[in-house]
Amino acid sequence: VVPRLRAGNEDRTAACACLAFAGGLPIAYAVSQQLPLAPLALTTEPIQMLWLGLVYATLALPFAASGTAVALMLDRHADRAPALYAADLAGASAGCFIALGALYLGPSGLYVASALALGAAWGLGAPRQVALVVTIGVLAATASARWVPLPLHISPNKVTRAGVPFSKVLEDPLMTRVTRWGPLGRADLVDFPGGGRRVILDAGVAAVRVPPPRRTAFRRSDVSLPYELRPGARVLVIGAGAGWEVAEALHFGATRVDAVEINPAVAAFAPQWLKDDPRVGWHITDGRTFLHQGDDRYDAIVLIHTISNAATAAGAMRLAEDYLLTVEALTAMQARLVTDGLWLMTRPEAQMPALVRNLRAAGVRPSQLVSWAEPPARGGFYAAVLIHGPAGWPTADLDRVRTRLAERRLPRLYDPMKPMAGGPTAADLERILGSDESPGGRQAGLPASEAPRVATDDRPYFHQHRRWWSWSVGDLVGHQRRSRLVLEEAPLAEASVIVLLVETTVMAAVVLLLPLLVDRSRRRLDTMRVATYFGGLGLAFMVVEVALVQRLGLLLGSPTLSFAIVFSGFLAGTAAGSRLSVRWPWPRHAPALAASVVTLLAFLLPAIVDASLAFPLLGRATVAFVTVAATGLALGMPFPLGLRAVGRRRGVAAWALAFNGVASVAGTSCAILIGAQLGLTVAIGVAALTYAVVWVVGLDRDS
Repeated sequence: VVPRLRAGNEDRTAACACLAFAGGLPIAYAVSQQLPLAPLALTTEPIQMLWLGLVYATLALPFAASGTAVALMLDRHADRAPALYAADLAGASAGCFIALGALYLGPSGLYVASALALGAAWGLGAPRQVALVVTIGVLAATASARWVPLPLHISPNKVTRAGVPFSKVLEDPLMTRVTRWGPLGRADLVDFPGGGRRVILDAGVAAVRVPPPRRTAFRRSDVSLPYELRPGARVLVIGAGAGWEVAEALHFGATRVDAVEINPAVAAFAPQWLKDDPRVGWHITDGRTFLHQGDDRYDAIVLIHTISNAATAAGAMRLAEDYLLTVEALTAMQARLVTDGLWLMTRPEAQMPALVRNLRAAGVRPSQLVSWAEPPARGGFYAAVLIHGPAGWPTADLDRVRTRLAERRLPRLYDPMKPMAGGPTAADLERILGSDESPGGRQAGLPASEAPRVATDDRPYFHQHRRWWSWSVGDLVGHQRRSRLVLEEAPLAEASVIVLLVETTVMAAVVLLLPLLVDRSRRRLDTMRVATYFGGLGLAFMVVEVALVQRLGLLLGSPTLSFAIVFSGFLAGTAAGSRLSVRWPWPRHAPALAASVVTLLAFLLPAIVDASLAFPLLGRATVAFVTVAATGLALGMPFPLGLRAVGRRRGVAAWALAFNGVASVAGTSCAILIGAQLGLTVAIGVAALTYAVVWVVGLDRDS
């Protein structure tokens, strides 16, 4: 948009842009945290649109600087695009591992990015005086990050049960004992009045109970039924947290407990006496991964509210993939249960129809199920399903369950011996259990837009059961002061993705195409071919990347390991492809190679994941890295070869990079839209088709 930036010493201009990024990144973040933005009030308080715009603008400024630096380098040295693009991607690959370490600093990890940008500025020959001042400031801020951290605004809508804002709780040293940051977020150990100790996740979106020292008095409840009905049981607890359910199982006589917890920061808060108990085996891994790593069978399997409260609090639950609730996962869990074993799962009541539908698709018979929920006056956050092994419910066990539920005043939603049809949820459940339709079909009596959809490994969005077109703006209004359950049902995630797609489209039209139309000197450029070629590459690249991250996240189990292996491997492979592209004998057909590899990936990826789930960690990591690196090798060629094709005209490379960047953002939205509705395999197929279109459009030296 500003050709004058290419006048004079472009290296010096790029160096100044790097300095602007290094100094501006922490400043922009700190300023954004002071703006009174309340995202959930956007539809009820018009002033929030102003704050949202200011947040966008503030956070965009440092990245505009970094984008300027990259564009200037590629534009000036387009003939060396393969080497430059390879260096950029190799740095991004290394950055994946550096980021994991930086996250332990919390928001102050941004200083690490600033320090790296300073290295680029010095390498490009930044003005020494300015560079020295910025360097000293950033390094001083980095060194003091633990003592003077960047600010973090915590929403006032995050409150305790007593109505106290979590921001005050976490600032009180008498309550908040320990704070830990890590790749999975923030965890605080808090002592509440009355002796209750909790691990608070992400400043109030979830609370995990911590058993006190030598806990000896657990009350009998519906959750203790599996241990009471199977004395001396061997128990598997998935989502063990800080050990409350583990201690409870031991109290009621379990002889062995395998405790599986994905977040090491939470498991670290378990009391030492519980960690040292020889009857307990701790496994810091994903529950789905654990299910495929052995063949031990259990008398009881327990999953107590293994839900992503962070996603719920953000209104994004529907787009949070959950590989622990897919049909394949439930089938694997059932295989780990002995013939007369018990399997307890608790969820919010609104999720029970979808859960039971998935259980039915996994082969669980209606005669194996008993389900109940708390009275509506308590908020509907708690419901449970207790599943008997393949043998079905003995009358004596079922009588004990009925008695306990009556004592706890928990209404039954489904009883195989005495079917009930009380409230709407009970009726929905009855229809699901009584339906003989295919797992993906529509339940009788339920609107197509509301019918729970079966979640599979290819479409792991358990909570996304409404169609994208089945909601209106009215569904988004007025949720800022309501419970997290409302956020779970409100289509905020769908709205966010669609709005993001519209925003990027408008930005591309206004910021990129409009200047080309106004400036007649640039109308001679083959604008549409350049836009289609580089925009298509950005769109397809991101669709493949998002699909790989989600699919291989199942294979690797650990979110941090998935991030490091998938992103770094994909970017490293792409860097290698860029570097090798100069030797590719058919530059015009590089997109065709990418289309072929992505098509092959769509067919092979599910089989690769399924065949490797039982491998040890090193084997799974190797399979994942080789898969993404091989894919990236082909995908890294078209972009630098395209830059070389258009690089003879000054300024075109910068426009190409801009089209590619905007389309990459749109590609993220498209990957989510397609994956949630049609599955990740279809999303990868769409990416392959896009590469084919890019190949047909093509570029040559005259473009």
